[in-house]
Amino acid sequence: MGYNMFFGTEEDKARGRVVAKETKELVGSIVGFLKAEKENYDAGKYDDAMTKLNKAFKNISSKAQEIGGNLPERVKELEEKKDQLDKLIDINKNSKMADPKKESEKIDDEMNDIIKELEDIARDIDSKQ
Repeated sequence: MGYNMFFGTEEDKARGRVVAKETKELVGSIVGFLKAEKENYDAGKYDDAMTKLNKAFKNISSKAQEIGGNLPERVKELEEKKDQLDKLIDINKNSKMADPKKESEKIDDEMNDIIKELEDIARDIDSKQ
């Protein structure tokens, strides 16, 4: 796509600008969404936050596949962390932990790490457009 934006026909350049603009808008909306969902997560809405986080992963993963490089692998590794977090949330919901506050803090820390890494990937996608 980068080649077409600089060396392609006018039609290729126009199409590249449209794709770049749409990707930038998507990345911006995903970053805003992640911040809002972090607030919902903090309020105890784990299930809804994880559902929306899964959708964000799907969008980011799709864009990462289009761009290539190390982005798809980074998304895959982050998805594995998210899956581990999802399991931790299920365990926390379905059992009585010895220290629920400590477990909740652990979930918060993991969610913060995942959101930060996903935002980093989204910015990298945006910079490669």
